Amino acid sequence: MVLERSQINNRDNGAIVNKAWDGPIGSPPPKPIRIRIGYEWDNQVGSRTDPHWKFLRSLVKTAVDAVQKQSSKCEGKYPLQIQFGRLRARHGSSVTGSILKRIQKSDILLFDLTNLNPNVLFEAGCALAHNGTDSGKVFILFDQDKATHIPSDLQGYFFTFYKGTQLVDAPGFQPALINRIKRAAIAKEMWETKSTQAIET
Repeated sequence: MVLERSQINNRDNGAIVNKAWDGPIGSPPPKPIRIRIGYEWDNQVGSRTDPHWKFLRSLVKTAVDAVQKQSSKCEGKYPLQIQFGRLRARHGSSVTGSILKRIQKSDILLFDLTNLNPNVLFEAGCALAHNGTDSGKVFILFDQDKATHIPSDLQGYFFTFYKGTQLVDAPGFQPALINRIKRAAIAKEMWETKSTQAIET
């Protein structure tokens, strides 16, 4: 049985999708597939009421739901667990250190660089440095109407553009994100690679 929890905690407003662990004692499942989203957010606006966070969250949830739907036919050694939320510092630790640790522990990262916020640019740079520019683990988004300048260091990287709350290239972005989640699931033995519904090449 697959369960969905709509919230990791009161601030992240992320989600976790998993199945009950019934494996042998002493053989715990691997850590959940972690998806983090970095964007310029307002401290005065909670994630529950932030329309832009709802839009970004919906992009991830659509892909997660698609993978969840297929998972019953592709069950691996361990239960499928997917966790996603905002990329943010952890209380009780340094901001930079906490962000870097979360980047390193993430399987997939999305960054909205529309406003070229220095903090988000730093986070995206750390993610690209850690994962490599060709890993497929880092997705970068821009608002097509507001992105008037793209930093030269990012020229040549594949971006995803959106207008309002609609992706310009939804047929390209969603399959790419879905397949990246599947790859992470395969690496964690949460997905049966011999299945006909395994990743596309």
